[in-house]
Amino acid sequence: MLLGAIDDATQIINVDRVFGPPPDSLLSDIYFRHGTVGTQEIVDERREATRERQNFVGLWHTHPWSQAAPSETDDEGMWEVVNLHGIGRRALMIILGGDTWQQWLRDGTDPSMYARVSTLERVTSARGRAGSIVIPDGRTFRGGFAYPENFHAKPEASVS
Repeated sequence: MLLGAIDDATQIINVDRVFGPPPDSLLSDIYFRHGTVGTQEIVDERREATRERQNFVGLWHTHPWSQAAPSETDDEGMWEVVNLHGIGRRALMIILGGDTWQQWLRDGTDPSMYARVSTLERVTSARGRAGSIVIPDGRTFRGGFAYPENFHAKPEASVS
């Protein structure tokens, strides 16, 4: 998840916070399904801390074994973010990957990057392509490894 602010006057998106996958995400080297557990709380906390100046601005992910370019699944996902979830009329999508991925892991060379602002008009073509997504066979991992321990645990009620 990407949090920050969109400045309509300058047409600049500032990304100030980047979060890894929530604990209900499912990921592997060829598949990613973004979860939702704890995401609204993160957005609400950031909005409150910045007096409504920052909010959800988009999503990021990697394509470590392919080009830094959106797949049909990526396009459909962004269509859902912009059109179905009431998040806003646009969202930034960033994909890191490409031919330089192994160089990045080995010696820090920047990976290839793709960035696009998906709007209602830009992602409408993905509508209607939605089908059932099959989780590939093989080893997958749950997300949430980037969060502190017990981050998503419900707080215990205090007794007065």
